[in-house]
Amino acid sequence: MSDIIVRSSSEFPLFHHATAAVADSLSPTSRQVYDCTFRAW
Repeated sequence: MSDIIVRSSSEFPLFHHATAAVADSLSPTSRQVYDCTFRAW
């Protein structure tokens, strides 16, 4: 699980569950790309 998802879990629990479900279905490379994109956003 990416760092951004872990850090968001306490502030936005529903967001955490949604992003965790998506992240679990991605390959590690895709997960890293999404994490970098989210941080830039």
